[in-house]
Amino acid sequence: MNSLVLVGRLTKDPEMRYLPGTETASTNFQIAVRRNFKNREGKYDSDSIQVQVLGKHAEAAANYLRKGNRCAVDGRLQIDNWKDEKSGEWKSFTKVIATNVEFLESAQSTPSNDNVGPAFEPPSDFGDDIGYNTVDDDDIPF
Repeated sequence: MNSLVLVGRLTKDPEMRYLPGTETASTNFQIAVRRNFKNREGKYDSDSIQVQVLGKHAEAAANYLRKGNRCAVDGRLQIDNWKDEKSGEWKSFTKVIATNVEFLESAQSTPSNDNVGPAFEPPSDFGDDIGYNTVDDDDIPF
């Protein structure tokens, strides 16, 4: 079975074109996916992964995704092999063929350097309208 799910941020704006001789849209973009472990310097590395989307999903991705947006991709891994005519060596290119792309952020919520505050700040009376009240730590018996 060849199936994967990735969540990452676009490294640049997607590029859409139509496949030759058809009306099928093809959108290519690259996402940076953070690894779940730290390197020797104590920082997280990320992998840049090429993604190709076809059809209506391709048009939506081209219209609504922008550099920095988070998205989730469902798809399969594809490795294209070819022989380089100049060197005679076999080469390969790995990409994800997406069957579904979920937009996890809108274009307006793309992170920027001047936005330092939290992405979500609940209202001061959050929870009071549904019967939940804030509890002081001194009132907890343990």
